Amino acid sequence: GYSDAHFATFPEELPERCIKASTKEGDIVLDPFAGSGTTLLVAARLGRNSVGYEISPGYCELIVKRNNQHVMVGTAPELETAPA
Repeated sequence: GYSDAHFATFPEELPERCIKASTKEGDIVLDPFAGSGTTLLVAARLGRNSVGYEISPGYCELIVKRNNQHVMVGTAPELETAPA
């Protein structure tokens, strides 16, 4: 593990198996709940492109920190102002 771990961190072997079984090098992997970026990290290591979405700014920072690759971070204003 790592010190800044997301509360729902899973072993890299889990997304690795799924990514290898359902994509080939150069394909795009989508992670709509990116958390700490484990799936994105594994996808890059396996030669896949990836797109991840994460609503928590803190976890977005963690994704950038963990994934030494091009990461675009942005916010969705409509999510920030939506009623709870």
